[in-house]
Amino acid sequence: MVPTILLVAMIECFHSSGENTMISRVENNLLPPVLIEGEQPYNLHDRMAYYHVPGLSIAVIKDFEIEWVKHYGLRDADLGEPVTDSTIFCVGSLSKAAAAATILHLVYLGRVGLDDNVNAYLKSWKVPENEFTKKSAVTIRRLMNHSGGFAYSPPHVFPPTEMPTLLKYLNGEPPLNIPPARIDYLPGSAFRYANAGFSALQILAEDASGQCYPDFAKAVLFDVLGMKYSTFEQPLPKERELSASAGHNPDGTVQEIKRYAYPALTAGGLWSTAEEYAKFVIEIQRTLRGKSNLIMSRELARQMTSPHEAKEYGFGVFMRYTDEVTYFGHIGDLRGFVAGFMAHPTDGYGAVVMTNSSSGINLIREIISGIAKVYEWQTYPPKPYTRYKLESNTMAEYAARYRIDFDNACTVYEENGCLFYTASEADTFQLYPISKDTLVSKERLGRLVFVADSGGKVVKCITHFSDDIGRLPEKAIEAIRMADGERTPLEILLSGEIDKAIESYKARKRDFADDFTVSEGRLNSLGYRFLSQKRVTEALAVLELSTQLYPESGNCWDSYAEALLTAGKKEEALRNYQKALELDPFNSNAAKWIGKLRPE
Repeated sequence: MVPTILLVAMIECFHSSGENTMISRVENNLLPPVLIEGEQPYNLHDRMAYYHVPGLSIAVIKDFEIEWVKHYGLRDADLGEPVTDSTIFCVGSLSKAAAAATILHLVYLGRVGLDDNVNAYLKSWKVPENEFTKKSAVTIRRLMNHSGGFAYSPPHVFPPTEMPTLLKYLNGEPPLNIPPARIDYLPGSAFRYANAGFSALQILAEDASGQCYPDFAKAVLFDVLGMKYSTFEQPLPKERELSASAGHNPDGTVQEIKRYAYPALTAGGLWSTAEEYAKFVIEIQRTLRGKSNLIMSRELARQMTSPHEAKEYGFGVFMRYTDEVTYFGHIGDLRGFVAGFMAHPTDGYGAVVMTNSSSGINLIREIISGIAKVYEWQTYPPKPYTRYKLESNTMAEYAARYRIDFDNACTVYEENGCLFYTASEADTFQLYPISKDTLVSKERLGRLVFVADSGGKVVKCITHFSDDIGRLPEKAIEAIRMADGERTPLEILLSGEIDKAIESYKARKRDFADDFTVSEGRLNSLGYRFLSQKRVTEALAVLELSTQLYPESGNCWDSYAEALLTAGKKEEALRNYQKALELDPFNSNAAKWIGKLRPE
């Protein structure tokens, strides 16, 4: 563990007495995203120790200028070296906003068009075409808006000496054992967060500019804005490591590999400081006010910070709606680091926070909420709820499992006089009653409401909680109370009763053909999730089922072939790749693997 005395070590810039007063107020007014009346705000140093965050930097923006910057703690808990002005942090998905700005610069110059098919510009790699791309184009706008049709793709990081090229990464070439980038739903029809889509933009920038992406970003963004420490270089050169923070585990200890490498630069490869990233945010704000056009036009900046096909997202930024006020921001993480920012588009205020621990996400939210309170951001600071006292028998009645849909469930349970909530593959968090039937969480926006029948027995709950980066779903979810011993097909599958689970899925498809849980996209995502978890038997079962339910989909046969290949069944994999190519002659991935497997 990191000694507390080191955790609270700080290095700060010069500030006027007025600024120091505001800094002190922020440090002593951290707030959770949801506030319960009567609770005292948190102290920054206490919360750093609570979350085991060794080091962080804060930059506060006011009136289109950096109001103050301050650094806390250590850049490397083993070496005991403090965070300073030159300490760079890996900012994860905050990279996407900076990357979007570089692509919009190409649009500004007339080199590419927002609504053009991205394959018209790509030379060194092409978006794989299939039945979905025939119907709707993968455009630059859609890629920046996460509605381009790419399958969900979690970041895979590597030791610096083992980082593959981006092309090998996108193609899922051996020995990576990761799925190739693919389009698995109709472009423009829905929001799905996809790192592969931003990777395609990286190749676009390189093909259009003739430069490697780090050099291109330096020329059109970092040099223009005076961001001398920021870089997209991956892995970091040795000279850069001298000022780079180490990544830390959730317990505050230094990772075995201090700085993992990530080939998808535009998706998550940026290293920067809080101060320099704040310069970038200010440039967007100034452009929106018509005060600058160094990177893009005012209209392009407006489009960057506005929703498109996906209302949750602009170009590289999430949209946050609080009453009548819209903010733009992002949370980003990569192994050992979490960073975040939030800003008002036109009024010139905001904040950037960077941490060097995997457990920094809630601390960032608390810091930004505290800044919002101290600086009186419009409608942003959380409004306090009055806590309601639940009777013990009521808590016992609420404690149960609730079916969210055919294949997912959530659980409410009681422990030491408190209620807690957990759902499939989600964090567990405490619930706080604000009325007899309504409860909230400090960690998540939204609420949970219990519903009883005429006899007073709880029969369901209605949940509307944000995800771990603060996004509220469009609709609340109605979850029906489950009987004792009742299980979902997914739970049956994971228990090893694979045949029984598969029969349940088939029956669901027969009786409710349009149910999302047995849709092609969902089964495909579930299969790949199992592959990433090295649950090959389960992946094979689910992906084979998808070929049975959707026999005319080349993508289903392609996915099943990949699972067979992972299982070492090369002959079966070849036959399925051939079937995929027969159904979809544009399936370049199937064609590639047929060429490799035939000689064997």
